[in-house]
Amino acid sequence: MDVTTLYEIITADLEEAVRRFQKSGVEIQMLRDLSSQYGEASLAVRVFLARQPNTPGRILERLFQAGEPEVLIALSTHPKLPHNYLQQLLRHENLLVRLNLAGSKMMATTSLAQVLARDQSWQVRQALAANPAITPSVQAILSDDPLSLVRAQLLSRTRLDEEILGVLCDDQDLLVRLGAMLQPRISPFLLQKYADCQSELLQLAICQRKLIPETVLAKLCQTDYPTVLAALLQRPNLPEQVLAKIARREEEPLRLQLAGRADLPLQVQRVLSTDSSVAVRATLCRNACLDDGLGVFMAAGRNPEILLSLAENSADLPQVRQFLWEDGSQDVKKILLANTHLSEQEIQAVRASGDASLIYHLQYREKSG
Repeated sequence: MDVTTLYEIITADLEEAVRRFQKSGVEIQMLRDLSSQYGEASLAVRVFLARQPNTPGRILERLFQAGEPEVLIALSTHPKLPHNYLQQLLRHENLLVRLNLAGSKMMATTSLAQVLARDQSWQVRQALAANPAITPSVQAILSDDPLSLVRAQLLSRTRLDEEILGVLCDDQDLLVRLGAMLQPRISPFLLQKYADCQSELLQLAICQRKLIPETVLAKLCQTDYPTVLAALLQRPNLPEQVLAKIARREEEPLRLQLAGRADLPLQVQRVLSTDSSVAVRATLCRNACLDDGLGVFMAAGRNPEILLSLAENSADLPQVRQFLWEDGSQDVKKILLANTHLSEQEIQAVRASGDASLIYHLQYREKSG
């Protein structure tokens, strides 16, 4: 390929030309010929030269001295650009030049990034905060940025220094603090600290985390805010001691929510079975995980609402059903006939009872089942 062909490729589509020669590169002599024959006439050629990693240093120097913004933007990430040129670009008046530098992974690992971290433009500082390659020292500068938008941008990183994360957890902006609480790499110490801070919003943010240590859950259970406990109850596999604490809370809506949980341990069921609220006990009676013996204990009180709720329980509770067949009302027995776990003995007993209403419901069950 001769230099004229290369020129035609560049002017036809600059970006495609850059991608085409990104791996294979262009011979140094051809780059020299391209610069001497077409460099002055074509901006696309000058940008192409600025983006080629093996462009000779003298050509880079001429391109830099020309001061064209489009070319300087390309030069700002060139691996062979002299250090003194980079220093000049850091303070270049063109915002796009500095923005390009802020997004450069190569620049982010150098001490020059600290200059960009104090740039007068918040767009530059935000772009730097989004750069995944910045060092903890640069993160520290940005975590103290006067603009909350820049500080919040740090939270988009997959790797944020733990000390910086702690600073952001104490940020003056509430949204930044909330974002920090949701970071997956936050330490248990920090979580426990903010679970104990009695801030409703921060505690709610912690409740949204995928994993919460048991020590943090214990702190959250001591909250003054029912909304926090309600959020906790949305989580599966809560420790038994956490559920037991909620079972003894004064707020009835919380106990109602707890009584309907599918994974309710027996010890927690026992606490709720003597709850002062009939609605809570009735909700427990309808829970499919209800212990059979505990159901009989609750039925012994012969509260009509409790008996109806037990009859509505879809689980296989033979002791409860036996109690209800013996002591339940007609309505309770009709509801029992909808239970899919009825034994053949129970069905035969209904037939033998001669109760026309119950036999009618039994026949309906058999036809529909």
